[in-house]
Amino acid sequence: MTNRGFLALTVTVILIVVFILVVVVFIRPGLATYPLILIDQKNTRSKVLAQSCADIVLLKILVNPSYQGNETLTFSEGEYCNIYPVENVGSGSNQQKIIRIRANFKDFFSYLKVIFSPSNKKIVSWQFEKSF
Repeated sequence: MTNRGFLALTVTVILIVVFILVVVVFIRPGLATYPLILIDQKNTRSKVLAQSCADIVLLKILVNPSYQGNETLTFSEGEYCNIYPVENVGSGSNQQKIIRIRANFKDFFSYLKVIFSPSNKKIVSWQFEKSF
């Protein structure tokens, strides 16, 4: 009887060790990529913040065509947008406004440049830049 008990105990210990090894093998790659996932998520949220700020600036221009920018929009701690001074290019119906936005989401920055035509209320260009 003691041999059977010893055998059962040995088999149980071996199965537990194998199970733990299998779990570690499958979890370890996920743990290694977790910081990369967080970085990607923060970069994405920074871009979304920049796009939201651009929407706010475009609304401000539609309400007040002489809006000049040069302000900071703060949403919460570590989340804000710097709106650079709005540049007016051209005149009359060919006038365009160049809007530059730097969004900060917890020290992850995105730079968005928007060119807007107020006369026909159309976005001419909407692109992310490496910096300003």
